[in-house]
Amino acid sequence: MNALGKPLSKLWAGVTYKVGGRYEALRYPPVAIHEIITNAVLHRNYGIKDDIHINIYDNRIEVISPGKLPGHITVENILQERYARNPKIVRLLNKLRILRTRILAKAWTRRSEACAMHGSSLR
Repeated sequence: MNALGKPLSKLWAGVTYKVGGRYEALRYPPVAIHEIITNAVLHRNYGIKDDIHINIYDNRIEVISPGKLPGHITVENILQERYARNPKIVRLLNKLRILRTRILAKAWTRRSEACAMHGSSLR
């Protein structure tokens, strides 16, 4: 089991929310949660004295990482562009084989596809 498996096991099972008079399960694929949290750690601004916040609501999960989008990355180009705010951390994780190059290159796409397959979305 990886380090995220135990603390986030409830996310793997899903979150329920009320629709009309019944409860529905909103599920998050493990790869999507792993990628989102990994990117929050990799790309956060460590000059800001704050934590990464993970807020779990009935209908969504929010991961808030300190700082703005890095470098030249914008909401409009985030799917096409790459930029490492903390390249030493990226290299270290690659050396430790926690991340693979293709995960870094395709992280956003993989999260989006995984969520779409499970009926949830990223905004």
